[in-house]
Amino acid sequence: MSIDYSINSLVTSVKSRSMNADNQNLITAVDMVRIASEELQGVLIPYIESVKGEYFVKFEDQPFIQGQLNYTLPQRATGTKLRDICLVDMQNNEVLLNYINPEDMKSSWAYSPYQFGFYPKDNEIILVLGNLIGSANYKYVRMIYFRRPNTLCTTVSTDVATANAGQVVSFNTSTQTITLDYAPTTWTTTTQFDIINSLPPFQSRVDSAPVTNVSGFILTFTNPLPAGLSIGDWVSEANFSPIPQIPVECHRLLEVLTAARILQYTGDPAFQVMQNMAESMKKDLFQVLSPRIDGSPRKIPIRNRLWGW
Repeated sequence: MSIDYSINSLVTSVKSRSMNADNQNLITAVDMVRIASEELQGVLIPYIESVKGEYFVKFEDQPFIQGQLNYTLPQRATGTKLRDICLVDMQNNEVLLNYINPEDMKSSWAYSPYQFGFYPKDNEIILVLGNLIGSANYKYVRMIYFRRPNTLCTTVSTDVATANAGQVVSFNTSTQTITLDYAPTTWTTTTQFDIINSLPPFQSRVDSAPVTNVSGFILTFTNPLPAGLSIGDWVSEANFSPIPQIPVECHRLLEVLTAARILQYTGDPAFQVMQNMAESMKKDLFQVLSPRIDGSPRKIPIRNRLWGW
């Protein structure tokens, strides 16, 4: 029997922890999923990122366009920020870009042609290519960012009226079709989909995948199906997931945080006990999450040092 990591398991646990009976209508399963998603995005994601263990790191390559200096930040970047940015040359080598303070753009005319880097402005990255403007020849602008875990959604087992995900029953790589155990009637050919690994680390196998046909519980995808696709994986509307996309060890903390919030909303003083439990779990969890690789301590490199020093 396989372990159920989905939202269904979380709801069952939260009901027990918050002493919520199935026949009460004050806090429904849909409410629990919404509250869990709020706790995930408002508490757990900042906590996990604070460990600095390179969790959720992905990259997006945007085609380098001659003469274009502004490039939009990835839509799924947590905090609308980047982990790093670089250029990719025609040999697929990454080219270092240094952060340049906007104030330094006021430098003298003699220095300006030699500036090579970038700076952020609102929701864009502005490249500074000095005297290479109009002649630089690169393949991509590579933005490395912390991918935001998807918003949690219900399944048909949680609430059939709001279910926004189905589990893979079978698939055909030749026809690029996936058959699910359930598909909402609201899904159409204009809907884009995320395919989520049902096992740890619960990564998205593909983001925002378009489809050419939706027929009952069968989806025909525009592009080849992702590598590693397995029966039991989940297909959900883009930006949603029926599984918390965080380490398994963090799932119990999410359950406690959700239960504490529900107890607080219902006026139960036991929420303080649950909050104290959550704080204790955070301290213990930190020892699990950090360092990311126990046997290899991190070293502090000196960037841009003189060769041989």
